[in-house]
Amino acid sequence: MNAPAIDRRAFLAGSLQTRFSQSQLASRLRREVQGDVYFDEASRGRYSTDASIYQIMPIGVVVPKTPLDLRIAL
Repeated sequence: MNAPAIDRRAFLAGSLQTRFSQSQLASRLRREVQGDVYFDEASRGRYSTDASIYQIMPIGVVVPKTPLDLRIAL
């Protein structure tokens, strides 16, 4: 028996939205990381794809400067 497919993007976006609004998440990340934090539409679009055919719009983008930035973002 096959389990029903789960839309991971919708699941993750829904679970994140229950804990933070997008603006609250952006504010918290900007406050806590040394790296760059982007939540604008253009930056999110730029990071939504690679050299493949796949494209998923991220909620936001963190460009870490330190290993601690990476841990905070995750």
